[in-house]
Amino acid sequence: MPRLCPTNREQALFFAEALETGVANADEVVVWADGVITETPRPDLALCEASLMRQKPRAELASTLRLVEGDEPRGAVVRGLLIERLLSSHTAGKMSAERLARWVYQDAISDEASWGDFWSEALRYDDALDLAQQGVHGDHSVEVSAMLGFLNRVVARWLQVVDEPAS
Repeated sequence: MPRLCPTNREQALFFAEALETGVANADEVVVWADGVITETPRPDLALCEASLMRQKPRAELASTLRLVEGDEPRGAVVRGLLIERLLSSHTAGKMSAERLARWVYQDAISDEASWGDFWSEALRYDDALDLAQQGVHGDHSVEVSAMLGFLNRVVARWLQVVDEPAS
């Protein structure tokens, strides 16, 4: 299935969370903002401000990105983009499986409704990795593999275009 095209507001919110999580940096955000500004006849003022904030603290840049206007963001899209980035960081060796599992756990308990039918499975991996790492239950590599498969399924569902039912 084709992938959803996130709105500028959804991308801004993704970058805000990615900055706060430490999986994006100001340079990357400024390059993205500059690209949007170049392609948009009347760019959002907050986006223009963000474009000029390369040397500002990440928290300040993230706050500015949260001001980008637009339609109500689809939470699953923003979260899917962030999980996709977290998975890339893990694959690149920049984030441990335990840190990834902890992020998923914290996000799921803070927003159960957004995780929907994935919620209970999202909670499972933090404990599963701890138990496997301590040698109490399970195999660490098997648990990591299961978690990565789960997160890839989540991303696929949240970032795919849902076909319209035939009339």
